[in-house]
Amino acid sequence: MDYILNKKFDGTFSMNFIGYYILTQENNTLYLKIPEPITGIKSILSVNVVITGEKEWQYVKAFFRYQNKYDNDLDECGDCWSEMIPLSGITSISTIVDRPFDLELYFFRIDDPPFDAQHPRTPIYIGTDEFSNAITIEGEYEFNWTDGPFTLVGDIDEIVFSPADIYKIFSVSDFMIRADDVSNLELHYRVTQDNGRTYSMWEPLNKANISTYKFNTLRFAKLQYKVKLIYPSDIPNNIYDIILIGDFQNVSANYLKTNRYGIRQDCITEYINGLNGSSGTSGDGGSGGDGNNVGSGSCSFNVENQTGTTYGIAPGNGTPTRAMNDLQLNMNFWSAGLSCYSSDPNNSNGTIPSGGVTASMTAENQANSSTLWNPYDITQIMSYANMLANQMNSIFAWEVDYHLTDPDSNGIDFILHEYQLYNIIDMKKLRVLVPDNKFPDNTVKFNQFSLDLFDTFEIHVLKDEFKRQFGIDKRPSENDIIFFCPINRMFYVKHSQVFRDVMNAGYYYKVILEKYEQKANIRNLNEESKALIDSLTRNTTAEDLFGVEKTNEENKIANLEQFKPFTFDPMRYVINNKVIRVEQDIYNGGFDVSKSHYDFKDVIDKTAVLYKKVDNNLLESSNRSIICWFNFNNTWNADRPVKQAAENYNVDQNKNFWLLDNYDETNQKGYRLWYFKKNINFQLNDQLYRIESIDLLTNIWYSIVINLEQRQKTVNMKVYTRDNDYNIIFFHPDTYEKRVISWTDTNEYTSLISAGYKPVTNEELPNNSNEYIGVKESNYENTYVQSFEHNADIIIKGSNIKYTNLRILNDVISNGEIFNVLNQFYIDNSEKIILVDNADRNIYTENYINKNWT
Repeated sequence: MDYILNKKFDGTFSMNFIGYYILTQENNTLYLKIPEPITGIKSILSVNVVITGEKEWQYVKAFFRYQNKYDNDLDECGDCWSEMIPLSGITSISTIVDRPFDLELYFFRIDDPPFDAQHPRTPIYIGTDEFSNAITIEGEYEFNWTDGPFTLVGDIDEIVFSPADIYKIFSVSDFMIRADDVSNLELHYRVTQDNGRTYSMWEPLNKANISTYKFNTLRFAKLQYKVKLIYPSDIPNNIYDIILIGDFQNVSANYLKTNRYGIRQDCITEYINGLNGSSGTSGDGGSGGDGNNVGSGSCSFNVENQTGTTYGIAPGNGTPTRAMNDLQLNMNFWSAGLSCYSSDPNNSNGTIPSGGVTASMTAENQANSSTLWNPYDITQIMSYANMLANQMNSIFAWEVDYHLTDPDSNGIDFILHEYQLYNIIDMKKLRVLVPDNKFPDNTVKFNQFSLDLFDTFEIHVLKDEFKRQFGIDKRPSENDIIFFCPINRMFYVKHSQVFRDVMNAGYYYKVILEKYEQKANIRNLNEESKALIDSLTRNTTAEDLFGVEKTNEENKIANLEQFKPFTFDPMRYVINNKVIRVEQDIYNGGFDVSKSHYDFKDVIDKTAVLYKKVDNNLLESSNRSIICWFNFNNTWNADRPVKQAAENYNVDQNKNFWLLDNYDETNQKGYRLWYFKKNINFQLNDQLYRIESIDLLTNIWYSIVINLEQRQKTVNMKVYTRDNDYNIIFFHPDTYEKRVISWTDTNEYTSLISAGYKPVTNEELPNNSNEYIGVKESNYENTYVQSFEHNADIIIKGSNIKYTNLRILNDVISNGEIFNVLNQFYIDNSEKIILVDNADRNIYTENYINKNWT
């Protein structure tokens, strides 16, 4: 199997074994090991293994062992492996984050006797095909990240390098790397264009990949680089910068146009060409060109000769000589007064005064400045206008709650050039200006298209104010929500644009608003924003006022949970692997009431089914109804008749037959249902209700209906069977002869008994009637009103019965509706359902969740 390790941006990871493996009786073991230990594992959250072909007599047991410690800090211990642990226990282990984590997996095929024609042996498959995940282990890891130069040395696993600036990226043609030893670096990159909510897949950083990555030129971009040593070494490898070469706008620097994207400002771009060869860049992951040249277009250059010496630009004529320090590059003619890598110009043989580059440039500007006002100095005019705008905003602006939206990547229409889906990602207090403080009134407006309360109105939002609250990369945009608390009014942004009025410079956005209305294409990802909007709009929409009635009507005709094509089981959490599931239709007249059922004979007194759905709270005003179908097993097998079958024709009176359990034994809260010694018992808290002395037969399907009507203080229990006939099968223990008679033929029954025949089983016959026959019932009046609250799960304990069509409803079933409900394979009134289990088998597939839009 192939192995893939995926460390995600959010601090989670997944280990996937891809492919499939066949376990047979001869080849019954699978051993898997991760290729190399992983550093940084914090916890393991889940494990999933895709196995097909298991049966009750052939199945797989999975184990693992791991090591995550050393005898000392330098050497691995001789044997630090744990004991073999069941694979389900992998989520419970404790890890040491800064120590390597190593893992081995073991899968064993188990074949239980008997080995005969009724128990055929077939292959068991781990995985489904060559390209699907067979085994997935997910968890959390701890990773290092930085936004500046960093060092890799020793056993540091990897560092995520994240430049802080935000760019608009139009194209990328190449890249450069500034490092001590580029040849010992393994680099990957990924891109986010929605402020880090989603990232692209990690890709190897090379010219072919980065130059063909499809950037969305309408959206801001940030890149991250994952850097690790190919060969761990005790010699520090300093990484100073990773520089993209292409066409960019630096949003963080007021849309400065640049052709370099790194962590330092763009400088020497055209003065230096290649030395000792042609010019080049490090697009191949090297230090530029053919590995022995100076890459053009950067203030930092590597020229690595055969001895591996690193050179910088020296003062004077720009020839490559050894610099005092790799990063202490000197101020000289070739750098045109700029040095983006100068860490201390005073110590690098230059002429820069104390204070470095900035102090030198400031002194020069002051020396050349005139004391007279220059009307054509647009920088001063724009700064003055911006200052006035901010002062006006601080005095006259309204404080609003601004809910910021961002287009969802799944809703982009590239044909119409528009966004269709939006997410609310942030909410801040913002100060906005309302021209003349004129708000729209609520008078009716008419236009050629519709009738509305008002059309639109305008507000002004300062660029500086918006940037202070939401950052340099955000703008007011369509579908943002604004709430004016003093006037209790909420609006949507319909349109926004930068208004340029002084020297063609924009200081504020002109924002057009329209009346707020709830929109289905906007999803709120911010909890604070969602809570505020919900509280402001509660009981103001038709959905709020008629929501329950509308939902109930919809549930009757569509979207029933019972009809959904499941990729996971919404009802059952665990089904014991010894539970037999039988696909067999059960009809009542023309109604197919069941298509399959469980057989619990091999899980007696064990948990057979554990449900995801719970019923943990019952109020004194709450009602319940419980329905289930059951059938008592006997041991008759027509293909292998044995004498002992006659001993098990009748229901065992010394065993409990469990029908339902939602009971907290410790606190004696909840309810449960079972059959024992001809009594059907229903316990609610400490109260016991019974149908006593009920004669039930083996291999006959019965249904029980319990109505707990607390509002009327009644409990009603009824047992039904279908309105059909059945035959009794007799077997002679000495001659092995078999006879079949109708249950109504009492004379033949007596004759066969006298001849030494024994009844061994009953056989139900098809019927034409859609009705049911009541076997017995019990009614309790003026019962004690009960309530409970517990944390117990709903389970079914195993007993020697067949079982299907469990329903737990939050209301009682009237007498006139009981037969209708019993005849339903899917429940019509789905709004009343707490739990439904038809013993069906759903198609299980990998559940790939769309993290962008669900």
